[in-house]
This record gives sequence, structure tokens and C-alpha cells, in this order.
Amino acid sequence: MSSIILACLRIFTIPIDDYPDIFHIYQVSVARSLPWLYNFLDLEPLFRKTSCLVVKPNNILDSYLFGGHYSCTEFPISLTYLFYNSCLTLLFVLIIYCHLIYSRRLLPKHQIILIRCLFFVVSIPSTFFFLLAVHTDVPYHFLSLSFMISFIYLAFTNNLRNLPFIYLLPFLFISKFLPDNQSQISFLVFIIFLLSWFAIQWKHTTRISHYLRNQSVYLLRLQGKISLRVFTIFLFTVIFFLVGFNFNEYILSSVGTSEALLSNLPLISKVSLIYSDSELLSKYPLIIRIFGTIIGFALLTPFGFGFSIFTNSLLILSLFIGFFRVFSLRDEEFPLIIKTMILLSLFSVSAAIAILPTFSYYKYWLFLTPLFCLLLAYVPRLSLVSIGLMYIEYLYRSPLFNPL
Repeated sequence: MSSIILACLRIFTIPIDDYPDIFHIYQVSVARSLPWLYNFLDLEPLFRKTSCLVVKPNNILDSYLFGGHYSCTEFPISLTYLFYNSCLTLLFVLIIYCHLIYSRRLLPKHQIILIRCLFFVVSIPSTFFFLLAVHTDVPYHFLSLSFMISFIYLAFTNNLRNLPFIYLLPFLFISKFLPDNQSQISFLVFIIFLLSWFAIQWKHTTRISHYLRNQSVYLLRLQGKISLRVFTIFLFTVIFFLVGFNFNEYILSSVGTSEALLSNLPLISKVSLIYSDSELLSKYPLIIRIFGTIIGFALLTPFGFGFSIFTNSLLILSLFIGFFRVFSLRDEEFPLIIKTMILLSLFSVSAAIAILPTFSYYKYWLFLTPLFCLLLAYVPRLSLVSIGLMYIEYLYRSPLFNPL
């Protein structure tokens, strides 16, 4: 039920064209595959008909400090679009329902964790934003999410041998008929899984796990000595100086006109969303690009719709605490292969963003969502608070209801 409600919320609050290349990709596809038709067919009226016609807020700086938003002159909704999204929603509900049914086979403590994980996968706004888009990425998103959810379930049952073969055929089928750069990401997920599988056979992996466990236990013990207030102040200070130090001169050089502000802010959003200007992206340090990617886990759309620094910081705090809680568990309590998968995934994504800065946008790394939600499952209360704040901002700032 929650999946259907949140899917409807995405359909009726985020316009169809607020997604990367939504119009450009199909225009280029028609030009390449049917050039004779493209020469005689004017696609612009069709694009204008399904366009939101974005209106940006006047005070763009405050908007992205307290959460990005915009409004639509026209909000495009059609029966075809509703039918398309309904089919995708039912498919996603079926995937979640199947894993909920199979979760009954797990130990009670693992079943609770998996149910929490699935709940957070459904609840995070970015999930339905990407799954219910009109784009060739969507089949790959379904493939990567279902693969990672199945991986977590089967890791708890210690029965992962058949997992790659189950998803190999759908991957080959989608890659054949819908070629996209997402196929490379899906292939990377398979590689990370295989590396994790072979890594746990290596005795040094167990030693590394024990070392990380000892460090995590030590940090969690310090948690009682360090007040939440002090930690929150420290977190906000770090974020402020990271953003301010790297972008202060750029912002000061842009405040001459409101048009400059509209075109240059928010900078973190630009780091996450620009596709063609690699030279601009390469100017920014890796930490800022990774920060933009993590923000995308909550939600950051190409038109700039996102959440406030406070809400994103709560989510990041939940992820950090969840990470240390997971790695503080013994290998007998929590599958070693999931820990290895988390570490290799984070390393691979960071390396990819460092080498290919135009891949900073979170749509390329949606397979991380189940792993992140697994971390949130170990910090349920704080995670629920952060997600609750997301939906309060979501409704308040949604393009359909937001008055500018």
C-alpha cells in the first residue's frame, strides 16, 4: 500500500520532463534510427506539450540552502503516462511482495532487518523518481534494484551461487534491445558481486573484517561520550567549510546579476547533474562530487528539486551510524559477503566518480540504494525522522503545489 501511495505522490508532484535527457535522448534516437522521419517530423510541439515549463524561485541561494524547488507553468498529465506508471508500480510492488514472502524463511532477527530494508527502499523518494521515469534507464534500474535486494536476502540464507545466473539472461536481453551506458553499470554490479564472492574466500578478508569490527565497536562506545549536539555542530561545520572553501570565490564572482545566480547555483547540484561539460566538473574536488552523489540518494532532480542541508545531514548521519553498527557485528551475526559488497561498491563508485566526473549523478548508482537502506535498517528511529522530514519538505516544495 505504501508503494502505491508513494508512487502516486511521485507521479502527481514531479513532472515527466524532470529527468536527464527525457526529450533529448528520444529526439537523437529518432534522428539516428529514422533520419528520413526526423527530417519531416517536428518533435518540438510534442515536447512542449509534455513539458513542465519550469519557473525558478526568485531567491535561488536561499532555495538551495533550505531545499531546492521550482514550479510548473503547466503540469503535464496524460492517461498514457498514468497507465505506464501504473504498470511499473505494480511490477515494483510484485518484486517487494515476493521478497517479503520469502523473508519468512529467514531467522527472526534477519527477517526484521530485511523488512526494514525493504521499507526504506520503498520510502526513499529517489527510488520512485528513477523507477517511474520515461527513459531507457528504467529497465536497468529495475534489474539492479531487484538484483541487490535478492543479494541481501540470499546472503542471509547463505545461498548465493545461483544469483548471477538468474539475472544474467534478463541483463543480456535488456542490453541487446535497449543499449545504454547503464549496461556498463549493471555489468559493474556483477563484477563487484564476483569480486566479493572470491574475496570472502581469502583469509585476509576475515582479518580486515575483524579489524573494522574492532574500530567500529570502539567508535560506537565513544558515541556515548560525544553528545549528539556536539556531533551535529561538528557535522554542519565540516559541511559548511567544505562547500564554502571550494565555492566561495565562484559564488562571489557570480552575485553580480540574478541571471548569474540562476545559471550557476546550486553548485553541488551542478556537480551531480552536468553531463557534457567535463572540464567544469574536473575543477571540483572528489569530496564535493561524492557529496553530491550521496545527496542524490535522498533525491536531487535535474531541475533542482531537493531537500535542505539539515534533512540531508540527518540522512548522512544515519548512514554513518548504520555503517559502524553493521561493521561492529561479528561475521557469524552478519554475512561477511554483504560487508565486502558494501566496501567494494563504495570504493568502485568513488573511483568511477574520480575518473569519470560526469557519472556523479545518482541515477548511475541506484544499485547502492538497497545497501544504503540496509544500513538505515540498523538506525530505524533516526532514519524514520530523516525520511519523515523529507516528505514534509517534499509536499511543501513539490512543483505542483509550490507557489513561487
